[in-house]
Amino acid sequence: MREVDASLRHTVGTAEILVTVESRDRARRQDVTWIEQLHSKQQGIGASKTIAVSSKPFSPEAERVAESLGIETRVLSAVQDSDIGRWAQLLEVTQQETEISDLRILIERWGSEPLDEPADKWLKEIITQRGFDAPFVSVPEDDRLRSPLDVLRQRAGPGATLPADGRDVTVTLAPQASLSLWMDPAQRALVEGVPGDGTVVDREVPIDFDQGRAFLQFGGRSWEIKRITLRYQAQSRSVPPGSRDLFLYKSVSGPLADVAEGTYSLGPGYRVSLLQVRREGSRPGGAGNEG
Repeated sequence: MREVDASLRHTVGTAEILVTVESRDRARRQDVTWIEQLHSKQQGIGASKTIAVSSKPFSPEAERVAESLGIETRVLSAVQDSDIGRWAQLLEVTQQETEISDLRILIERWGSEPLDEPADKWLKEIITQRGFDAPFVSVPEDDRLRSPLDVLRQRAGPGATLPADGRDVTVTLAPQASLSLWMDPAQRALVEGVPGDGTVVDREVPIDFDQGRAFLQFGGRSWEIKRITLRYQAQSRSVPPGSRDLFLYKSVSGPLADVAEGTYSLGPGYRVSLLQVRREGSRPGGAGNEG
């Protein structure tokens, strides 16, 4: 298929419906030439409908030709509107940076046999070097040694985590919805609940194991782990989330929706875009849905 900016496919009965969306951000209003180009592409790929989105208005001739060819025109333009701005501020965005220090790991074992001196020395060295990410936990179903953080990642409950490859993420929230994004699933157990006012708090996270589920192995010997306790100090600070861009999305017949977009950096290589959409009927005095 020839390249398009976006496409939507839907099957109705046995027929597949293809809708294409083409966009332009130019300094001047769009004329009939672009519309004719889009119509030619629409015919070439067999699209049922094409929507042309521009950051500038269309010329009257372009609007007339688009209507005759069945191409819908939309304008997404930046605005400075106090009402839209007040509505956009209803979305609360909080970014927090957390520091963890004074790390200690306590290990309780099933049984009373103490670690021998070589195993104890090895364990202390690897914890000193790697902290909570020290791989010393052996589990029956995996030959790879796991760290306490690996165990927390495996046990992490429902929540959203960022993709490991660092690509950008766009999130559109439903009305009255909320979302927490974590750089690492293990962070949820370590920093959730830490106040964002900079107060240093003492934290303790226990990781319990049933009998026969976790071992510390060294030098051909094995000790069964009952509990690993992570003790540390945590300090979290709220970071200003930055500003949002405001847009008005409209057709030739009038406004369709308000759009607010904010892009936030969540660490090296990670950006998250949050979109709010308020349909025309949701403006003050109207009826409709917000997202």
